[in-house]
Amino acid sequence: MKIAALLLAAGSSRRFGSDKRKVQLGAGRTLLATSLQLYLYAFGHCFVVIDEDDGALKPDLLQQGGTPVELPGRERGYGMGDSLAAGIKHIAGQRYDACLVGLADMPWVKPNTLAALASALAEAPLVVPVWRGHRGHPVGFAACYFPELGQLGGDRGARGLLQRHASELVQLPVEDPGILQDVDTVVDLWRRP
Repeated sequence: MKIAALLLAAGSSRRFGSDKRKVQLGAGRTLLATSLQLYLYAFGHCFVVIDEDDGALKPDLLQQGGTPVELPGRERGYGMGDSLAAGIKHIAGQRYDACLVGLADMPWVKPNTLAALASALAEAPLVVPVWRGHRGHPVGFAACYFPELGQLGGDRGARGLLQRHASELVQLPVEDPGILQDVDTVVDLWRRP
């Protein structure tokens, strides 16, 4: 099964106060680089959705092994749905059977969680990780959902799609609080799992 790894990294970091993607975490890596390396380790490749105005990020992403997918500039306004749609449209013609969509501000997801989600996608068309009764990220989508994902827009991500197709959704229990831990504010850096 051919699974695309897609990392959404085009957010504006409004609540953080500066570009959180560039914040240094352990081992001298930025938040974005840490998340990217996780997906590269698990899948060998990763498409990263960035704003077209983020030109300075592109060389670093390429050097680290990521494949940038550029979203039209922020002055036009967009949200998570737009980012997800842009990433899906980019990979849709590349013969992937499924896609695992992660968020760049969630660097503490465990590698074995990614492996478990990839395995589950071989059996189920929609997969979401669950830790102690709470759904998290990343979320897996079979290719049959790519056309619907490609039509998303605005601030709403794939929540509506998951609700419409709830009967096909597998909730995969994982021992990984990292599926819930994102970095929205500086304080979140110290609340890591």
